[in-house]
Amino acid sequence: MLNTRLVRPLSALLLLWVACAPGAVIAAANGAGADARLDSLGHKIASEQRLRLIVTLAPGQEPVLANPRAAFAANPALHQLRQDAVARLQQRLQQRLQSGALGDASRNRILKRFSNQPALVLDADSALFAQLRSDPAVSYIQEDHRLRPVLDLSVPRIGADITAANGFSGAGWAVAVLDSGVDGGHDFLAGKVIDEACFSSSQQSIDLYSLCPAGTDTQIGPGAGINCSGVNGCSHGTHVAGIAAGSNSTMTGVAPGAKVIAIQVFSELRNPSYCGSASCIVAFDSDIIAAMEYVYNHRGNYPVAAVNLSLGGGLYASAASCDADNQQTKAVIDELRAVGIATVIASGNESASSQIASPGCISTAISVGATTATDTVANFSNSASWLSLLAPGTAINSSVPGNAFQSWSGTSMATPHVAGAFAVLRSAAAGASVDELLAALAGTGVPVTDARNGVTTGRIQLDAAVASLTAGPAPVTLVIDNQDGNTQRTGTWKTSTAAGAWNNQSLYATGSASFRWLPQLTAAHSYAVYAWWTYHKNRSTAVPYTIAHANGTSTVEVNQRDPALAGDWVLLGSYDFAGDGSGYVEVSGANGQACADAVRLVPVSGPVGANQPPQVAIVQPGSGAVYDEGDSVVLAGTASDSEDGDLAGAIAWQSSLDGDLGSGTPLALTTLSAGTHTITATVTDSAGATATAAIELAVRAA
Repeated sequence: MLNTRLVRPLSALLLLWVACAPGAVIAAANGAGADARLDSLGHKIASEQRLRLIVTLAPGQEPVLANPRAAFAANPALHQLRQDAVARLQQRLQQRLQSGALGDASRNRILKRFSNQPALVLDADSALFAQLRSDPAVSYIQEDHRLRPVLDLSVPRIGADITAANGFSGAGWAVAVLDSGVDGGHDFLAGKVIDEACFSSSQQSIDLYSLCPAGTDTQIGPGAGINCSGVNGCSHGTHVAGIAAGSNSTMTGVAPGAKVIAIQVFSELRNPSYCGSASCIVAFDSDIIAAMEYVYNHRGNYPVAAVNLSLGGGLYASAASCDADNQQTKAVIDELRAVGIATVIASGNESASSQIASPGCISTAISVGATTATDTVANFSNSASWLSLLAPGTAINSSVPGNAFQSWSGTSMATPHVAGAFAVLRSAAAGASVDELLAALAGTGVPVTDARNGVTTGRIQLDAAVASLTAGPAPVTLVIDNQDGNTQRTGTWKTSTAAGAWNNQSLYATGSASFRWLPQLTAAHSYAVYAWWTYHKNRSTAVPYTIAHANGTSTVEVNQRDPALAGDWVLLGSYDFAGDGSGYVEVSGANGQACADAVRLVPVSGPVGANQPPQVAIVQPGSGAVYDEGDSVVLAGTASDSEDGDLAGAIAWQSSLDGDLGSGTPLALTTLSAGTHTITATVTDSAGATATAAIELAVRAA
């Protein structure tokens, strides 16, 4: 984010994705705390006399809108039916406004319509707000907030020079820059801009003026996305675009092969008390939503890797509260994510240590904080526990209009590092999901701990992320039991009667007898090796386990007579294994009675001896599942940890709509609310490390 702030106008939005029962009012759709939120909004309208509101319309007699978002992305005909249904809903409300059924028609008008979302923007007074608040045709109301902007050595710092040299430059992909416009004539951006649009609200009653070149609120086509001029902040978009995809003979952006879709989303606000000067640029939520809809609807023209939003306004202390206040923005972010387009947003420059600015605070956005040249969190950068990534954001040299360059700082500058990184990753793994690409960036990033809050977040290391995506299938956890085929034994091994065996059977022997487990590894990797045995009073206190690995053999002696160690996974150490099948784990009775039960190999990504984070996966239901309200929804998952073993019973489940759902697996629910849920499974190990997995499901209203 630029230090010259980006305003996001988000006046009230009415949003709803699933059908409401007849007579439902927006308080129900807004969920817990809706009355207080709407009361607060009403007080603001009364104080300011008028306010821009985003109003979401209840689908009512338009059942096509109850389909999950993925269905529209996969079926162009259904997508057209959705747009037709949205237009009919908007037309019905317009007719009621014009007829005077909702108050004085001369005082209230429609400012903007959306093409995909069942919502529109109104210039509303208190009387209209009171009518809409209890109107069954309305499902959600929010303010159309104002947002403001937030801001050569950073490219090698994140390894982007290496990825480009290796042929991964983002070629064939585009980054959509939703900002103050882009100077496509700049040498650093020559030939980069492939599509242009402008969504810039005007409203003389609040001294708001469009910055589209034609002076209209919407402009599409060549020249529409050129940088604005004459107002502080109009250079911002050109600087951002250069970081993401710029290139010339002496320096490059993160993705020098990528193209740019330039979309101007700012308006000029002539309000000295708000701006601190005669005027400033601001971006309303509604214009940002319209711009993201444009990217979604035109994604077939050119593959888009990411949408960049280096803007924000308004701090949130939780993703849940942010999602609740920004439902329509989240809906479009989710639609983009479902078709493989990441929405990358600045965390903000307010120096907050437990808050993120909107819309970067939205749970499904990729939020980005800023680091310094020494890999510390920049003092201006907002941070919170759910921050997605970090990237360089201080003293970043990039293009500005007039064929010049300037060095700026801000989370605005960090954000296009990540947007460009998504383009590079797409050139390495075109078919990967946004979740997979984000995991690659987060999992290979340089860990940076924010001294203000103790939160550790990965600063992107692009060459490592590309390597992780191009190295073939990821290594997986292996468990080999004594009854499996890939084992060998010498001497006499007898079946033990001891309780607590891994798979109902353990063996024991003495003397020269040995038992060997043979993991069939096809790729070289480092693994933490664990053993499981049963307790018996006759077991040796120094049972030797020998591990054959890529660097030779190692022997570890364990006390199998200690009941506290039996019946659990005990770490034997971490070792590098070759991918040629030569490795093994062997136990022998050389030091007295030994038990042979099972061994477990867990991939290690960090240094040997460091706590390894747990792993969690959702196995039921599949993402995109659709249920009717009242159906039994069974959530099931797996979870394990290198040090703690099986953690499936500790999985905590949460819904983006209903909050905490319970723990354990399987978990059966019949009370999920109607709507589109992001279901998250979280597990925490004994050292405090966490892992999450998420799916999306839809519940249709009864």
